[in-house]
Amino acid sequence: MPTRRSFLRNVAGASGLVFVGCGFGGVAAQAGQTSRPTKRAPVLLRGRRIRTVDIHAHCVVAAAADLLKRQVNRQPAHLLDGQAFTDRLRVMDAQGIDIAVLSINPNWYDIDRDLASQVIRIQNEALAEFCASHRDRFAAFASVALQFPELAAEQLEQAVKKMGLRGVAIGGSV
Repeated sequence: MPTRRSFLRNVAGASGLVFVGCGFGGVAAQAGQTSRPTKRAPVLLRGRRIRTVDIHAHCVVAAAADLLKRQVNRQPAHLLDGQAFTDRLRVMDAQGIDIAVLSINPNWYDIDRDLASQVIRIQNEALAEFCASHRDRFAAFASVALQFPELAAEQLEQAVKKMGLRGVAIGGSV
């Protein structure tokens, strides 16, 4: 039986990203069950189409999870992208989502500075690369090592100014 790490590594594919749920995956899972393509449902405000943005889209970077050598997401929700990238777009289209802002549930707040640096670098680079190749549908929030405030500030500055990430995701329990 494969371990969670080997499973993530196998489904991550070339991008190294796997979309995961966080407990709010029920609706997304149902929307992803359709096998035929769906047209993106427009959202209108006073008769004018607006862009809808989902800022609660989680993913895992397999290489970072391997580096941590522990289970990521202690209570895993529905895995959204063991399927394929096109299935994720289908889910977004079914929900009327134009852009998903990716973030990673923090699981590195208890590790040492060197390992935290490596994990964050791998995660932010993977997010930046993925989003750069899919600018029309994805953006991302950076990961930072909050247990080391000066390092976190450097990581955020680099992620936003040099990598094009849109802000930072901060865990609720640091």
